[in-house]
Amino acid sequence: MEHEDNLRLKEENTQLLTENVKLKGALRTIRCSNCGQPPTLDEMSIDELVLENAGMREKGGFCKKKMDWFDSQIEMVMGLIAKYTSRPLRTPSVLLEPPVAELNLILSRKGPETEQTAAHVLAVVAMEELLAMAQREAPLWIPGKAGLGEALNEEEYARAFPGGLGPRFAGLGIEASRATAIIAMDAVRLVDILMDVSKWSAFFSSIVAGATYITGYSFGTGESYDGSLQLITAELQAPSPLVALREGLFLRHCKLHGEGLWAVVDVSFEVSPDATMTKFRRRPSGCIIQQLPDDRSKVIWIEHVEVEAGGIHDMYKPIVNSGLVFGAKRWLETLSKQCERMASLMASNSTAPIVGDDAVATKNILKLSDRMVVCFFSGVSGSVLHQWADRRNVGMNDVKIRGRKNNGDPGRPTGIVLSASTSIWLPIPPKRVFDFLRDVPSRNQVFRAQ
Repeated sequence: MEHEDNLRLKEENTQLLTENVKLKGALRTIRCSNCGQPPTLDEMSIDELVLENAGMREKGGFCKKKMDWFDSQIEMVMGLIAKYTSRPLRTPSVLLEPPVAELNLILSRKGPETEQTAAHVLAVVAMEELLAMAQREAPLWIPGKAGLGEALNEEEYARAFPGGLGPRFAGLGIEASRATAIIAMDAVRLVDILMDVSKWSAFFSSIVAGATYITGYSFGTGESYDGSLQLITAELQAPSPLVALREGLFLRHCKLHGEGLWAVVDVSFEVSPDATMTKFRRRPSGCIIQQLPDDRSKVIWIEHVEVEAGGIHDMYKPIVNSGLVFGAKRWLETLSKQCERMASLMASNSTAPIVGDDAVATKNILKLSDRMVVCFFSGVSGSVLHQWADRRNVGMNDVKIRGRKNNGDPGRPTGIVLSASTSIWLPIPPKRVFDFLRDVPSRNQVFRAQ
């Protein structure tokens, strides 16, 4: 019982600290609509603010417009406290200043408990931003290039979320997109895939080179992921050696916002990183999942990252910048195809290939194909998690030659495994190249453009 009470008190303390951080942020952003000056609040409580406002009103120290406006701000802040424990999907009525200073202060105290507290505070603020960005429309979101979902209006974002979660880093480019789709899977199963790191990396093997679960700060309620907070590391890849891997340490937070409405948010857990060393930073990104009839779900996916432009070959810059490689639409299309594949296999009238009418053999074939895909993409990208190392002074600049030691991978001989990969540009429609490569008899022929 003492242990349970201790855990409950820790959770209450974390919740109160989160409220405190958010309220401080709200109070720092307020400005008088008449004189444009901020109030001097120092460390006063809400009750002290109310009393001081009443005293100033009696003394006539504030102009009437400023006093009325100050009253409205106090009511707004007190409303935030009342709504803290039950948040519907909404656009926040106040844009909170990011709690970077408070997070730095927490982490400066060191220790696992302070790290956990900082993780909870950051996750709550990131979830708020994700929900707001998912609900807002133009002018925050504008049509993307080539029909690839929606692109973020950076000027509008800067006005709506001043500073975001910390300042923009010099030398890092912005990639931000949003896409919406109906997915053939129920919301609970989608959440399970996203919150299980091994399932997530397998489901998105063409994008996720590898992922590792580090620790859990919260484990949800009962058998549900509601409230779960994890720390993971992941490598995101493009199907080309000419696009550098994107490595990062992320918090992943899951929350149930009403019946059948889930939100999963990722955010980089680097409160005060060295700007000269940071190459990839994930601002609040993730998805909103709404349960629909017939075991389907409506998913709104948001990707918002800062990344070093130097790791992308000139040939790939237009493709990457358009969102085709790492954008929200690609994540959603990958998710949709995987869900359709699973639904097809589970259907009684499935047309999936059955080897000898043996369900076990079919599963083995599918596992083999999944392994082949993972192996191929890991060799192309040179994933560190798959223990690939570059072979220096070998090959040309556009040809990447890597090697690793086989530690018992099935289907491979023991010893050193080498992988050579490159990318080329062909002035031919992608469909024609694909049809040529999948046609077995044509593979040994010289390809001639007609």
